[in-house]
Amino acid sequence: MKERPILFSSPMVKAIIDGRKTMTRRVIRPQPVFPIEAPNDCTIHRCGGWATGLWSAFRRVRDICGQMTSVWQCNVTLHDTMINWEEGEYPYLDTNTQCRSTASPYGIPGDRLYVKETYTLTQFDKPVYRADSRDATGALWHSVAADPDGVKWKSSMFMPRRFARLALEITGVKVEQVQNISLEDIEAEGVRLIDTGCSGERGTLAYQDFQRLWDSINAKPKPIKHKGIVTHYVSYPWEDIRETREYRGKPWYVTGNPWCWCISFKELKP
Repeated sequence: MKERPILFSSPMVKAIIDGRKTMTRRVIRPQPVFPIEAPNDCTIHRCGGWATGLWSAFRRVRDICGQMTSVWQCNVTLHDTMINWEEGEYPYLDTNTQCRSTASPYGIPGDRLYVKETYTLTQFDKPVYRADSRDATGALWHSVAADPDGVKWKSSMFMPRRFARLALEITGVKVEQVQNISLEDIEAEGVRLIDTGCSGERGTLAYQDFQRLWDSINAKPKPIKHKGIVTHYVSYPWEDIRETREYRGKPWYVTGNPWCWCISFKELKP
């Protein structure tokens, strides 16, 4: 069993505490994406992806003892192409089918995750969390709850392990594109399903709510740095698009309907 960190926004932390959220989707990086341009049967792909070509379904890999590992594989048929990876360019000069592997950075069922969330420190150097204005003991800090916007919050990215109050155990891992999410998974993601009296409308509203939630996190341009310098931006919106834009004078590569790690979990009570 291994333990790894995972970041959640304050609303999603609250959903976990309330028992409404038992699943999360995280974009696979780099993405297996299709070519953006193909002049003269030669593609120059500049999204930092794995490879250009036709991808088959992902599958889990077993070790020599037959046990499932955290590694996933996928076959890809490559054509005359030049791939620009984040670490450099790798040319493929003929058509062939190769196997690509990637390991889940979050682990396998049975592994644990500790949640990093937005917090502040009291005068006693005790963390109070933005999600519910409570400390690690569950005590409510009324001064924080009364004026959360006036608090100097600390980023979840830099929260030390000792301040983590939530521990999760992974119960399942799968790989799929975000638009393939089921209604049951939308509910497991913490989205409240509104009962309108019409099952079809209920499902449509749920998908719209999840799409808005997904885009609020993943559709914004995120900087990619090399040796401390921003070289380009990436985003992964719900909409199934592949295009290059410009943001702050740098290329902005948009990869819609991305492949995701779908992590199911349960909260471990102390």
